[in-house]
Amino acid sequence: MWVTVQFALCAVRHPRTGRWLCVEEKKNRGWWIAGGGVDYGETFAEAAVREVKEETSIDVRLKGVLKVEHSAFGKSARMRVIFLGEPADPDQEPKSVPDAESQGAAWLSVEDMERLAAGRKLRGAEPLEWAKFVEAGGLAAPLSILGDEGSAARAVGEPAGVTVEVPAAS
Repeated sequence: MWVTVQFALCAVRHPRTGRWLCVEEKKNRGWWIAGGGVDYGETFAEAAVREVKEETSIDVRLKGVLKVEHSAFGKSARMRVIFLGEPADPDQEPKSVPDAESQGAAWLSVEDMERLAAGRKLRGAEPLEWAKFVEAGGLAAPLSILGDEGSAARAVGEPAGVTVEVPAAS
């Protein structure tokens, strides 16, 4: 039997400060972007919104899709969708009290992430790579790229990519 494990992640950028929402993971695994497994009956987008809320306490609005990945491993596979998001309420504060989901969360600059990476406290390079990609003008695909089977093609006039406004560094 072929099994595909599905994950949804979300790189969340604060619209005023330009900082990135990162999660301090449990078991000293380091800082990462919010995300996790897609539950049975859930879409990738629903999973991304839920995971951001569970791990950071931030309500997020998805803005686009940064990447869709599918990797085969023998009789199993992993599929990941990485979204670009922003907080629904820019004044909402991230989680600061550890719980079963995470140690907490914080808004980090690229420089903050580079310091964490240098100290081996960033779980991997991905949060930093997505931040730099978006800040350099990289585009996200529209959310409609993840339509349900049988859904209509992208509407005429819908942008092929999502442009993200980059606020001045603070």
